[in-house]
Amino acid sequence: MTTTFYLSPTNPKDIGDSSNLYIDPEYYKNALIDRWQTVEFIKSDSSDPLVWIIHTTSGGNLGGVMRLMGDFQTVSFLFTYEYILWHRKLIPEKYSLVLYNDSAWKLFNLLVTTTQGELRSFLENP
Repeated sequence: MTTTFYLSPTNPKDIGDSSNLYIDPEYYKNALIDRWQTVEFIKSDSSDPLVWIIHTTSGGNLGGVMRLMGDFQTVSFLFTYEYILWHRKLIPEKYSLVLYNDSAWKLFNLLVTTTQGELRSFLENP
């Protein structure tokens, strides 16, 4: 079973929360290309501004979608520690980011200073 994770500037349990964080899809696309040369962008029939697949050296794929969710954007993806920490460092520190899975029961406030060990502890201990 594949779990989808989300990075959002707001807590999904706090209905009505909003954020002025805006990630320019073209900027994000170029940042993905700079970091992962194997990224492939997929034309979407939906209103999602960006859909991608990163082909990894291990033969797997890391997929992601940038979504507009009311007043804010989320990025959903199949998880890797490297991607999560890369995304956090791409977003200015003044913006909070919350990491959660598709059940949204378990939340993690992702800081610029978050380490891979802290992330692993959160994700591997339900």
